[in-house]
Amino acid sequence: MPDSSPAPTRRILAIATRVGVAVLMLVVAGLIYFALYSTKPEVEVIDPEANRPSIVVFRAEAVPVQRQWRGYGTADALDSADVPARVTATVDFIPNDIRAGSPVAHGQLLVQLDASDFTRQLDIATQRIAEIEAAIAQLDVEDGLMQERLALEDSNVAIAQTEYDRQLRFQQRDVATQQDVDAAQRNLINAKRSRLQLQEASELISPRRRSLQAQKASQQSQVNLAELNQQRASITSPIAGVLQSIDVEVGENLQAGQSVARVVSLDHIEVPIQLPAAARRSVAVGDAVELRPTNPQSSNGNPHGTTVWTTTVNRVAPEQNAATRTFTVFAEPAVGGTSTGTVAGSLPNPGMFLEATVSAARVEPRFVVPRSAVRAGRVQVVEDGKLVSRAVDVDFNLSGHQPVFGLRDDQWAVINDGVLREGDLVVANASINYADGTEVVAQLSNPDDGSVTPGPQAAPVSQEEDSENVDDGESP
Repeated sequence: MPDSSPAPTRRILAIATRVGVAVLMLVVAGLIYFALYSTKPEVEVIDPEANRPSIVVFRAEAVPVQRQWRGYGTADALDSADVPARVTATVDFIPNDIRAGSPVAHGQLLVQLDASDFTRQLDIATQRIAEIEAAIAQLDVEDGLMQERLALEDSNVAIAQTEYDRQLRFQQRDVATQQDVDAAQRNLINAKRSRLQLQEASELISPRRRSLQAQKASQQSQVNLAELNQQRASITSPIAGVLQSIDVEVGENLQAGQSVARVVSLDHIEVPIQLPAAARRSVAVGDAVELRPTNPQSSNGNPHGTTVWTTTVNRVAPEQNAATRTFTVFAEPAVGGTSTGTVAGSLPNPGMFLEATVSAARVEPRFVVPRSAVRAGRVQVVEDGKLVSRAVDVDFNLSGHQPVFGLRDDQWAVINDGVLREGDLVVANASINYADGTEVVAQLSNPDDGSVTPGPQAAPVSQEEDSENVDDGESP
């Protein structure tokens, strides 16, 4: 019979092999687990405080501010002239240096007109005066002769009167007849008549002289007018400045009153500023004014700098515009305004559109925050390490730096009272919107150099400290 023992032996050997492989795999897996466990990284425990976001804040403080009003105006030259032609004549010539944009001096020739007609008028009037003077001289001669003739006529009348008296005496003595008396009386009447005629002619000399003198004065006026027209034929600049335009050409016939040129002086510039009607009660003569171009590139053509002209209100218009609800104040920029990146010592060009900031003279302590700190009518403050929003009412805006807060902002919002307190930690920039209740680390701005300072200074002010400040009168 065949032996059947090898079959069970092979089965046992197979099972043992499989068990050994399984055990080996378990051992290897255990070694791998031990190796991984022994080499696992240590989990670092992170402090929850480190996950808080850092936010730049500043301490709220009432600072002295001046109410500012913003308006706009167009620069205008105080001294400008539209030069007209004052006589009717033809343009004779224009100097070569007379071109638009050229500087001109006071009295410099702009246009020369043809003055030949005025020269002839002057000659005619001068000759007429000579004729009148000759007629007056003739009257003087006639007046002298007339006086001598009057003296002779007086003698003749006296002789005739004596003869008539003698004939009357003779008649009384019956020596002379009535015919002799009548003849003597007739001679007396003729002598008196002749004297009266001569006296009338003598008295008419004075009116004739006055008439000739009036004619002479009239002709002298014509002479003066002709000489003046000769001078007016030379059209000169009435002021020193820059030639804006020349409006005529050689050979052109000009009428009296026709525009010839325009000259603008850049020495004195005035800006009429339109302000809201509500500003009338707080704006007065002498209040500070800052003027700047609405387009920085228009300031002397330099795109990297903006000129700011500092001046004051010179005068205030008495009326306000009912349609626009504005009124006008006038400011005259001074040479040497504060400039950044531009040439100092210049004035705004006439016609430049400017933005004006008028600061009222009254100063009062108010809470101010950067305009970037206001978001949707609210500001955020840090209380006990958490953000809290407060609704604010912005009274008006300010321009300029506030170094007391250590921020580089130059646009500020003045907050009405009752929202902020002295020492409140106000978030400087609300562009990153954190929800209320978010735990944050306050970084206090440094008033000295504008940097931020972490640490104990960023801790919120306690209610006790606030109460002490209020008792000491530090809050507004």
